[in-house]
Amino acid sequence: MSKSLATRVVALVAVIIAVMMAINIIMIYENSVATVEKTLSRSSINTALHISQGLDSEKIATFISQPKESDDYWSIRNMLLEYTQKTGALYVYILHSDGEKVKIMVDGMAKGAEGAATIGQETSSTGMADIAPVLAGGSNSTPIVKDPVYGDYLSAFAPIEDPSGQVIAVLGVDTAADKVELINDQVLDETMPRIIMAMIVVTIIALGAVFFLIKKLLRPLQVVQEASMRIASGDLTSTEISVSNKKDEIGRIVVAFGEMTAQLRQIIGGVKETTEHIDTMANSIREGANSVREQNKNIVVTSQEIAQGNEQTATAMEMTVQTVQEFLSELSELNTAIDEMDAVSNRVSDIGESSYRVLQEFLADGTETNKQFHEVQNTMAILEEKSSRINDVIETIQQIAGQTNLLALNAAIESARAGEAGRGFAVVAGEVRKLAEQTGAATHVIQESIKDIQDQVRQATEKTNATLDRYNAGTERLDSVTQGITALSDMTHTLKTSLANVMASVETMKQGQNKVNESVLTVTAISEQTAAATEEVSATMHEVSGNVDQFVSETEQVTDSIQELRSKVDTFRL
Repeated sequence: MSKSLATRVVALVAVIIAVMMAINIIMIYENSVATVEKTLSRSSINTALHISQGLDSEKIATFISQPKESDDYWSIRNMLLEYTQKTGALYVYILHSDGEKVKIMVDGMAKGAEGAATIGQETSSTGMADIAPVLAGGSNSTPIVKDPVYGDYLSAFAPIEDPSGQVIAVLGVDTAADKVELINDQVLDETMPRIIMAMIVVTIIALGAVFFLIKKLLRPLQVVQEASMRIASGDLTSTEISVSNKKDEIGRIVVAFGEMTAQLRQIIGGVKETTEHIDTMANSIREGANSVREQNKNIVVTSQEIAQGNEQTATAMEMTVQTVQEFLSELSELNTAIDEMDAVSNRVSDIGESSYRVLQEFLADGTETNKQFHEVQNTMAILEEKSSRINDVIETIQQIAGQTNLLALNAAIESARAGEAGRGFAVVAGEVRKLAEQTGAATHVIQESIKDIQDQVRQATEKTNATLDRYNAGTERLDSVTQGITALSDMTHTLKTSLANVMASVETMKQGQNKVNESVLTVTAISEQTAAATEEVSATMHEVSGNVDQFVSETEQVTDSIQELRSKVDTFRL
């Protein structure tokens, strides 16, 4: 369920007033508490001033100068106790400060009372800040102190002055403050209900006045709302809206709404006439477009048939051209192959002739080589025979060396027998024996070398014989190769003659195929030009057909939109 604007505004104002009332009540309560506390403070200060004026300042000055339990001390203490009982104070005492600490010099409790302060005992709750104004000649009080032992109390301070007016001590009076809240509650109980009732009455009157004023100010908007609902339902028959005050914002809105409604009625009327005229024209355009579309379809079908025939002709000519091109390509490949065969034939012929000449030269050199191989064989045989003779000579030398060594040994033995006379001969015999041994060793080395030479000669002879056998076999095979090369040369000359005849025939075929290809290309070009022209015509007709279809579709959409617009405009009653 929707709420009116007036109700919401009044609710907002009520909330604001309620908040202000709550703040006001809190402020009244705080002010009441402060007033009661201030009144109690002032009363306590007056009590302290009254007591300080009734005390004997000379006794107090004497005691302060010599603080001890003397007659003056007890006299002052009894006087403080008397004032405590007369004034109903919670605690009366005299303070003194050395500039740093605050001390209790005399308290007003009875002698022997529990909790009585000693002379010079430091205070627990009073500091220099509390008595500083009093030391300057004024008075002061503390806020209410909530003590768990002594309860709530308020301390007031007054100066104790000597006859010259100098402050010699501070009188403190603690007044019970447990009745402050009771007094405050009594005051609030008496005044708060009347204040709250007055606020509620004022609030109700203010809210009623605000509601009445808002309803009056917003009444033109209700008229605008009703007119808007009529317009939303299509009723434009009544466009005049009267308003008493046209100078404020709401009045100007109502006037502007009336002017807008009148202009809307004129616009709707013009739209009705325009849509009827456009609907008639759109129907005529749609009929003409449909006729053009049918004619265009016939042209497109004919163009497509012509294009298909041209495409078939072009396809056939393309296949013919492709076949001719493939044949020409094959002829070119054949011509290339023949050229390659001719080149190969020439190379084979040249290589055959060159090989034949080389073989003839090799065979001629082979005969000489064969003779040289035989000479080497004979030389090897002679070398082997000579080495055998050398071996025989060496064996003879070895035998002679052995006999010489034996003779030298015998001579040495005989020389030894001869004694001193044969010593010289023994030396000669020893030298001869050494030469015989060296000769035997040298001949042994020569004999080993001769044996190695004989072995090498025999191996060389065997290899020479094997090489000669292989050379003879190769010579026989070269004779066969020479005969084959001669036959290959004859066949190559015959092949060259045949290839020349084939090349001449291929050249003639190529010339004929070139003429056929030129004719086919001419026909193909003409067919392609015809097909291209037909395709352009067909494409143009397709484009025209598409444009016509789009035009018809858009015309139908416009017609449908106009019909829809007419149906919507017809809902308005002018």
